[in-house]
Amino acid sequence: MLRLLLLKLMGLMLVGLVKGDCPITLHPAEVVVEHGASASANCSTSMPHKGMGWEASQGLVDMRENVQFITWSVKSIEEWDIAPFCYIIQEADQCQVSLPVTVYKIPDGVFISTVGHTGPMTEERQYELQCALQNVAPVGNVIVKWYKGDTQVGNTIFSESSKTPDNLLTTLQISPSRDDDGAQYRCKAELNLGPNGPQPPPAVMSDPLTTTVRYLCPITLHPAEVVVEHGASASANCSTSMPHKGMGWEASQGQVDMMENVQFITWSVKSIDEWDIAPFCYITQEADQCQVSLPVTVYKIPDGVFISTVGHTGPMTEGRQYELQCALQDVAPVGNVIVKWYKGDTLVGNTTFSESSKTPDNLLATLQISPSRDDDGAQYRCEAELNLGPKGPQPPPAVMSDPLNITVKYCPITLHPAEVVVEHGASASANCSTSMPHKGMGWEASQGQVDMIENVQFITWSVKSIEEWDIAPFCYITQEADQCGVSLPVTVYKIPDGVFISTVGHTGPMTEERQYELQCALQNVAPVGNVIVKWYKGDTQVGNTTFSESSKTPDNLLATLQISPSRDDDGAQYRCKAELNLGPKGPQPPPAVMSDPLTTTVRYKPVSACSNWSPVISTTLDSYPFPFVGNPPPRLTWNFRGSRVDPTKQLGKHDSGEYLYRAINILGIGSCSLNITVEYGPTFDCLKKYEGREHSLFSHDCTALASPVATVSWIKDGVNVQPPRNLTRRDNGSYIIRAKNKYGTVDHHLYLNVLYAPVIALKEESVAVYKGNAVSLLCKAEGNPEPEVIWRFNNQIKLTGKREAILNISGVTAADSGVYTCTAKNELGSQERRVEVLVAVKDYTIQIVPIIIVLVIIIILICIFVCLC
Repeated sequence: MLRLLLLKLMGLMLVGLVKGDCPITLHPAEVVVEHGASASANCSTSMPHKGMGWEASQGLVDMRENVQFITWSVKSIEEWDIAPFCYIIQEADQCQVSLPVTVYKIPDGVFISTVGHTGPMTEERQYELQCALQNVAPVGNVIVKWYKGDTQVGNTIFSESSKTPDNLLTTLQISPSRDDDGAQYRCKAELNLGPNGPQPPPAVMSDPLTTTVRYLCPITLHPAEVVVEHGASASANCSTSMPHKGMGWEASQGQVDMMENVQFITWSVKSIDEWDIAPFCYITQEADQCQVSLPVTVYKIPDGVFISTVGHTGPMTEGRQYELQCALQDVAPVGNVIVKWYKGDTLVGNTTFSESSKTPDNLLATLQISPSRDDDGAQYRCEAELNLGPKGPQPPPAVMSDPLNITVKYCPITLHPAEVVVEHGASASANCSTSMPHKGMGWEASQGQVDMIENVQFITWSVKSIEEWDIAPFCYITQEADQCGVSLPVTVYKIPDGVFISTVGHTGPMTEERQYELQCALQNVAPVGNVIVKWYKGDTQVGNTTFSESSKTPDNLLATLQISPSRDDDGAQYRCKAELNLGPKGPQPPPAVMSDPLTTTVRYKPVSACSNWSPVISTTLDSYPFPFVGNPPPRLTWNFRGSRVDPTKQLGKHDSGEYLYRAINILGIGSCSLNITVEYGPTFDCLKKYEGREHSLFSHDCTALASPVATVSWIKDGVNVQPPRNLTRRDNGSYIIRAKNKYGTVDHHLYLNVLYAPVIALKEESVAVYKGNAVSLLCKAEGNPEPEVIWRFNNQIKLTGKREAILNISGVTAADSGVYTCTAKNELGSQERRVEVLVAVKDYTIQIVPIIIVLVIIIILICIFVCLC
């Protein structure tokens, strides 16, 4: 431990302890391990360094030079709070990355019990179950799941951060019902150790706790609740399926004495006279009695509902406030009463009562109104409604008051315009007119006062330059001994002298995901309550700020906006706009002043979309379309098959595979593993000539090298053919092998030479020839290579030739008669065929006989003809 502390102290003393993220990669990035089990992690870096190592209370690895990879390994984890870290030394600088290690222990036991109770439970009472866990760690990862049967009914988590084993207790509140009699409760301790922990999470289940529940009184009431008007009849049935010694009803009205040998009994009253009647049905079992009460609500609709004004009679004056009162006589129960207020047929208000009185009472409800001239002649009414719930009558019983007609007295003056919105220093005017006779009319104002004038029905207030901020002109008329007036609402505004945006407490670049505050300063603007500050990022509105102050004089204002910039906000322009929203009478669009833009520079660690890539051959790695971007711009490296690759190198056919792409800047490291498939047009690596024996397999693998894979076709004599497989002599010839992909088409010329043994084509097996004549014997053979043809007679070679031989015999004699042999042979074999030559002598007698026969036939025919004549 001393060595560990010294090394940590040395690290703190080094200049630039950890500048940004350390260029170290841990694999895995997190370790979750059971106490006593083995654990390991690899630490690697692609950066040059003077040494790297592991510091840990177990598995220390001393600093090593000339390595880029080092492993921390422990056979049996004994520490609970082990905190290994890998470090590298660079020049006078050290940086390190800690390996989060979670050491866990499943509990020795999990036990469920009840707290402060033994034996059967009673229905609907509350009880506490307790789950005890023995010797489990880490506490903060423990979840206790509660089950009733197979159904989860609760969860308990622990906020403690203790990493060492501890005994834990957790509780669950239950209120059992009769359905829970015999139910089994269990609790399960589960260690949720995150995605890097074992799946499913390790867990230990308690033995079941079986509950016995004593039911509440085994009585059923029908109906379960009664709502009845005072003086009306009411009844309810009480039944039980349990054996008992007697059952009955207790009530201030309708009591039923205890009866034996019955399972059903009725409470019935012809006229309910009690307000707080509380009947209950009971049964007696052995030495015990239980009962169930019947809730009864007795109601009475009011004897009358009356509406009036409070403290006022006669006409009302426009704009003043008045109070209306609704009086309810003799209504019950008070807590169920709702008073609804109507102006004409429109509901304008509700009044409810919190009193719990069940007996009839007189109630008062009030409504504040400020009538306008449009309300002259309006009718107000109030309605008392008894909302008695779903068991009560529907719709709820209600009584409506008679209408109260109001007369509104208003000053017979019309202002045009009815409201003025004017920029400070600008002119303003309004006309005041009346159609009523009067003794004089005028304008009162701090600017533009007009003294009372008689015999006019129209008078104008006009100011060339509004200087007052809170000017409040009003027009008046004098009638007999009375005077009335109407005020002209005037809003005086001033657009701000300047609007300026800035950051609060920060200068320079921002860092991604940190929070910053923007400030918008408005100089000299009025009225404050009408100002809206709108915030923009680019052209998109991202926020609003309003002001609750009611100051009408110019003021300096500040508005702020919280932002957490992302990398997408690098270069974004923020602006704020001060807008005076002066209502529909104000200028449209509202006057506004926009600040100059505030351009944000956002620093962020390297990031890439990281996708596989299929570049064309000769492309360079620095053309990768998903590059790492960061601010400051990151330093980029490429690794292929464990070696650094120059990003300007042109990719070749054999450079496809998995690449590691890394980027580093002061804010962090980014890396991605991607497959690069180099694409190129087809090429052939094939023989130009192939020889093979007939009936052998065509074994030449003539492959087209292409990416993506090319479509290959074979062409012979201008016709597409299938590639040969078992060679035949018909396969001889010249072929074009054509390969095609999206990058082009390439032809390869192949001559296929099929070798086969000779075959002799000889039609005749014997030849007859007359002595002295000539005869020719033809022997023709096919074969590859070209066969040698030999004629033999009496074992003597008579003639040789290539592919064919014609043996000519002239002046045939008897010595030429016999069997001639033709032999064709080449390197693959030979074949023989025999021809027999038959030599004959000419016989002239044989030639005269036919002539004699013909002459005899002619003579016979002549004789027959003569005799007939």
